[in-house]
Amino acid sequence: MKTRTEHTSREEKRAKNLAKAQAACKEKRAAITDRILRIQRLIAKHGPTDDDQMFWGFVGDLEHVDGQLKDIEDFLSGYPDEK
Repeated sequence: MKTRTEHTSREEKRAKNLAKAQAACKEKRAAITDRILRIQRLIAKHGPTDDDQMFWGFVGDLEHVDGQLKDIEDFLSGYPDEK
């Protein structure tokens, strides 16, 4: 039979582990938000806006990026709070 000290130790360990996981999730969410903002700035800065700069190769690049972002969106929309 487990002693009270062993039982408390497991609870403390579980609580510490949960706190670490929550902190890691918050860090990753902040990193993702920063990355999205950076992508928006890069598109605004480097995306062609002049008609002479636009060509099918760039459209292909944009379609590729759009597809990757859609995959990420689909993955994230699988979370219960998004349904």
